[in-house]
Amino acid sequence: MPNALRSLLVAWAGLLAAAGARAQDPLAAAFKTPPGSARPRVWWHWMNANVTQHGIDEDFAWMKRVGVAGVQNFDGSLNTPRIVETPAPFMSDAWKAAIRHAVSRADSLGLEFTIASSPGWSETGGPWVTPEQAMKKLVWSETTVEGGRPAGRLTTPPSVSGPFQDIPAATPAAFAGAGARTLPSLYHDAAVIAYRIPEAERDAEPTVSASGAVDTRALTDGDRAKRVELPFGPDSLAWVQFAYAEPQTVRALTVVVAGVGRGGGAPSVARLQASDDGTTFRTIGELPRGGAPEQTVALPATTARYFRVVFRQPAQRPGAPGGFGGQQPPPRGVQLAELSLTSAAREPLRGQGRLVERRRHGDDGDAAGA
Repeated sequence: MPNALRSLLVAWAGLLAAAGARAQDPLAAAFKTPPGSARPRVWWHWMNANVTQHGIDEDFAWMKRVGVAGVQNFDGSLNTPRIVETPAPFMSDAWKAAIRHAVSRADSLGLEFTIASSPGWSETGGPWVTPEQAMKKLVWSETTVEGGRPAGRLTTPPSVSGPFQDIPAATPAAFAGAGARTLPSLYHDAAVIAYRIPEAERDAEPTVSASGAVDTRALTDGDRAKRVELPFGPDSLAWVQFAYAEPQTVRALTVVVAGVGRGGGAPSVARLQASDDGTTFRTIGELPRGGAPEQTVALPATTARYFRVVFRQPAQRPGAPGGFGGQQPPPRGVQLAELSLTSAAREPLRGQGRLVERRRHGDDGDAAGA
């Protein structure tokens, strides 16, 4: 046989042998048909009690069909709209029955089933956590007394279970109604701190007015749970004005806005303006949006006789994620609980901020209410 032909046959035999070896390679075979230990698991959300046993069966059938090997069950809410006729709130009898069914169904299909250690995003949540073991918040009250005289009984700080001071926790829609649970409450005194009020804290009392017929006294009474609705006018604006007898230098603003997004914060655009005559206002800056339920905003030191916080009505908002709810109409007013100015310097805490300065041309010299 010629050498050239012999070499070709040897090479062809070598290729066939290599192909046969690859066909028997367990790594290649496992890559083509991976075992359960190598298949993906998914984060399986049960949102706002929207759970049914039929839905569980449908989800698992799809997962098995596409090659998903297991789930981690996670119970949350995040303002998800209701889409089932009969909800199954966390730890209710219906929820326990759904969990029992899900575990049994997953086992019958050979799917791995794991579960998050608590509802929501908190590792400390659950009815089994006693108030003494639960997360705490620091609350306080202020009592002004005359030096050298008995202080008497100090004002008791709030003991409301909620995100901040006396702001109550929102009750999830799934727990509303006759079966609603009462949040546990725990209060212990921690400390009493007495100090001489600095001169910078001795603010002049302004005359407070607003663009709508609201009780402006509620904006400075220290009650963060009680709110007033300041309606937007035909120009889509609403404002609160502070008028001083003499020019006043302000360095910080505190605001509690209710019912706007997670945790509050200024709705859409809220501007702080100043004026020397009460007619022509200049814009100092915009309040940061979102953040803590109560925001204390550090301002550039500004001296004027009149100050205004102007809120602009947000535009129409889209529905909830996933296409539920459709278009939501813009709010008719801004829900205010507290709003005050101070001449004392304030360093913003984490989650709060400084005033956002306006740098576009033409912001100075705004007309009243602009």
